[in-house]
Amino acid sequence: MKSLKTLDERHSQRMVFILRLLLLIAIYTAYVNSKHMQQVINSVWEFLRHQWWYQSVYNETILVQVWSYPAIFIYRLIHHFKWSRQYRYE
Repeated sequence: MKSLKTLDERHSQRMVFILRLLLLIAIYTAYVNSKHMQQVINSVWEFLRHQWWYQSVYNETILVQVWSYPAIFIYRLIHHFKWSRQYRYE
């Protein structure tokens, strides 16, 4: 059984390393492309500012529902995988 625990620990450490590496790559990519991203954000904001449906209360209700789903999905992933048990509060 000790070898299985060691294997799980190695898998967990490898997964954490991969996630940290992906996060660093994402941060670097966002930093390098920040000017282009800002131009896209400005053009989307300019478009949305003049839309009647964006200024309505229904848009806010729909956005709250859409943005809350990924948060629930992430907690389900954390609950499902064994490698995330070390980060749980019990």
